[in-house]
Amino acid sequence: MSSKGSIHSPRPPPNKSTVKGRGGVLNPTNFQVSLTLEELYHGIVKSYRVQRKRVRYPEPFSKDNCFDPCPLCKTSGHVTSVRRFGNSVVQQSSTCQNCNGDGWTVKPGIETYSETSKVNVRIERGMKAGDVVVLKGESDEEIGFDKGDIHIIVQEKEHPRYIRKGNDLLAKVTVNLVDALCGCTPVLPRLADAFKKRPDGTLEKNLSSVPLEIKTNPGSVIKPGTVGR
Repeated sequence: MSSKGSIHSPRPPPNKSTVKGRGGVLNPTNFQVSLTLEELYHGIVKSYRVQRKRVRYPEPFSKDNCFDPCPLCKTSGHVTSVRRFGNSVVQQSSTCQNCNGDGWTVKPGIETYSETSKVNVRIERGMKAGDVVVLKGESDEEIGFDKGDIHIIVQEKEHPRYIRKGNDLLAKVTVNLVDALCGCTPVLPRLADAFKKRPDGTLEKNLSSVPLEIKTNPGSVIKPGTVGR
């Protein structure tokens, strides 16, 4: 089953790892994906639409040479003005309005734009809640920065029958007194063949799935909390 949704990249403040206003690393965009136990058992490919920001650099510019030093503040980000009050002279420092305090200005012709793109997220078989799939460079882009990453955080939906405990599955089965004393054969759905994987990685229901039978021997009394395998 292919799943389609939207990932909206937020506007996190950039982590500037170099000179102020000149490059760095963008925070990743975190997106939670809720998956069924069957999808985690088999693995699946999910498709999402990503709305993100991109930068257009005209030649010969790139993210490495897209800034000029601000001619007013000389990269300091502040300008100093001198005012006279009577016989006194007062110096005042304020944020440079030409570069908004960055100390650098963007070279002419460089612009940002928005785009919508489709990304495929491959959930590997056996993943569990809290696992992260990293999509490199699929999030926003800022002028002078590398493209940000998207972090897909796996969440597990509640299953109507099973509870996952590590690599094991637990299921509560209610039996009457006669079955508890004389033996019974509870039937549970199988995860192993409940779905079939298509060539593109999506899942479809397996109509020929065989249920799982758990037999108890007559005379083997079943008590509350008994665990059978």
